[in-house]
Amino acid sequence: MVTDASLGTDSETDSEDAMSLQFSQLTLPQFVVETMTKILPVLKTTNPEVMLAGMQLLEEIKKLMQVSMTMDIWEDKSVVGRNLVRFCSATFFLV
Repeated sequence: MVTDASLGTDSETDSEDAMSLQFSQLTLPQFVVETMTKILPVLKTTNPEVMLAGMQLLEEIKKLMQVSMTMDIWEDKSVVGRNLVRFCSATFFLV
């Protein structure tokens, strides 16, 4: 049998877990940029199968980027926005 005291503790733990997860999860634009930074170095391979898979993944990432990011990102003053601009600039420099 579950007591009322244990329900309160479980509820508090769930709230703490939810807040912790919220701060650690990536937004879609962050995921897109992080994935691009991992894909681009792989494209330097001489293995045609790996290069094709990388290009296909890059195409999907491009579609996600078009949906999730607007031109306003360059003027975003939030911490997440500034980090995205920094990552985008570094990634585009690699290309």
